[in-house]
Amino acid sequence: MIKAIFAGLIAALLVIGGASLARGGDTHDYPEARLYDASIDAGAAVNAAMERAKERRVNVLIAFGANWCHDSRAFAGWTQSERIGRLIKDRYELVFVNVGMPQQGDGHNLDVLQRFGIEEQEGTPLVLVVSPEGDVLNADTAQSWRNTASRSEDEIYDELVILAELQSGGNSEQSKIVQQIWTRSKGQSCEYAAGENGPWLQEVKDLGKIGPSTRPAEISDETPWRCVATVIYAIQSAGGPAGYISNPTNP
Repeated sequence: MIKAIFAGLIAALLVIGGASLARGGDTHDYPEARLYDASIDAGAAVNAAMERAKERRVNVLIAFGANWCHDSRAFAGWTQSERIGRLIKDRYELVFVNVGMPQQGDGHNLDVLQRFGIEEQEGTPLVLVVSPEGDVLNADTAQSWRNTASRSEDEIYDELVILAELQSGGNSEQSKIVQQIWTRSKGQSCEYAAGENGPWLQEVKDLGKIGPSTRPAEISDETPWRCVATVIYAIQSAGGPAGYISNPTNP
């Protein structure tokens, strides 16, 4: 009898311990939100966002994801956070599009993706930045957001800052500078990219009419995006044609 009671206590403790471990395994460092509503008309929602973007002269941010995906939930969660949410509210029109479960033959809203020239979604979420005219501005990186849950808040914020600056065709001086910096600084340290012989320092000087003294005194190498944001802010502060960007070191 005592052995049976003892065995029962051990079994109960194992169950409780297992439940605690499961709860502990669910903890993470990112916020979550389930905003991919399968019941909405995604095409109509995107059209409405495009119209609002034209009026506000901002880009459209379209998140193609699903509530079953932790990376999709992470992206949605970050968009509701105070810092990133404020940036998105000020600089974008945001739309969430439910894609279902394509890997199980239950894909949704593929026509919306194809509208922007994307035939296949490699993972969730896929995040498109689209101009008010309907041009995709981040074709090279749209599929890269499927690791959102492992990204830091700073990395997400900095990339969204840069993408908010892009414009169709790169016709404006602002867009030219931003796209040149954004493209060339990937994978390079900030010290090299903004250094005396950096790959785009001369273009910045030519277009922005600024000298080496306007280079930030301390250039952070936290992420390529923060580096880019810092330099764009320096161009703007010096009176160069870099548009508006909030101080990346004090957002």
